[in-house]
Amino acid sequence: MKTLIFLATFASVTLYLPNAGQTVLGAATTTARVGDTVRVGVFVDQADAGLTELFVAVPYNPSVLEYTGVEGTGLTAVNVKATATQGSVNMTWKGTLAAGEARHLGYALFRVSKADKSTFQAVGVNPTAKDSAGTLLTDIQVLASEATVQLSPRPLRVQMDLSVQ
Repeated sequence: MKTLIFLATFASVTLYLPNAGQTVLGAATTTARVGDTVRVGVFVDQADAGLTELFVAVPYNPSVLEYTGVEGTGLTAVNVKATATQGSVNMTWKGTLAAGEARHLGYALFRVSKADKSTFQAVGVNPTAKDSAGTLLTDIQVLASEATVQLSPRPLRVQMDLSVQ
């Protein structure tokens, strides 16, 4: 059985209420604005032989998203590469996942730096992994996120003032 790696796109969207946010799961779409955080989650399932190491690259567009870091025990980012229009966060996880266990490993974090009405969906490329014995796994399936984040600009607001003198 293939080891499955799920990538999920989450947008931590600032709402008008203090300390409020929105998380999108499944095939839903949400809107992210400049300054919002987009979180790409990594979840491993069907690790029948266990897992001790995982590498997966997450491509992104650095003209609209700024990579800000990773969250998760054992998860690090190596060789973060970016040109004007193409970027890649190369994430490595090292730890112990028992045979048959499923676990969420962590997140790659991005800040929306420009909202141009484009969309972002998490995909993972070039996966490699090692099982509990340290043997390289040859059958890995990476499932892209079904959720989509639209990077939408806010309309310019002009507030009028009225006074009597």
